[in-house]
Amino acid sequence: MGVAGVSHAGLDFLTDEASFDVTAAGLTVQLFPDQYYSIWSMAGTLDASTDVTLNGHRGIAPGDIIPGLAIDGNDSSPGTHAIMFVKPGYVGNANNAVFTDGLVLNLYFAPGVDTVGLGLLSYFGTSDIRVLVYDSAATLLGRMLVPNVQREGEGLFFGLQANDGDTISRITLISTSFKQAGVDLVKFGDRALQVPEPATLMLLGLGLAGLGFSRRKQ
Repeated sequence: MGVAGVSHAGLDFLTDEASFDVTAAGLTVQLFPDQYYSIWSMAGTLDASTDVTLNGHRGIAPGDIIPGLAIDGNDSSPGTHAIMFVKPGYVGNANNAVFTDGLVLNLYFAPGVDTVGLGLLSYFGTSDIRVLVYDSAATLLGRMLVPNVQREGEGLFFGLQANDGDTISRITLISTSFKQAGVDLVKFGDRALQVPEPATLMLLGLGLAGLGFSRRKQ
């Protein structure tokens, strides 16, 4: 997948999910819960406190959205425009997904994080998705164009990693052909906070031990 982008020197993007997972293991993973209705929409911001019941049927319950993540479909500030929930298969999508019911889809991270991975979808068919990345001061860290995002199957993976002390506080997704951007996966967190695997710790310990042995011989 070719990705066109202009970015801050400290912002990298990855399109291979396996490689992304190797460099950022242990991130928080948000998958969206199964719904009673095939499609429905809500106004406002979707977050850990959202509680919506639809005619006595399941919508979104508190805790369905992981703390630290919020989503809305507003053009400017949180809480106005609608977002849509879509069950698997409704537009050919493989997983439960959230789409904007307007022009943009915003994802907010509080506190800010240095690593985000997304599964991108386009509700009305193939579209290029513009990705805008901001820090907590609303400074634009980078913008990328992800081409040929589909509505069928799993979301097209796109990963972002901030470096040099930058943090990601908001990502805005915009379909360039007004086909309503969406996501079926959000991974987020800080690479610096990930705990090394036991095997990695063992190798590190062996390496340090070897370094000490080498110094003693000198």
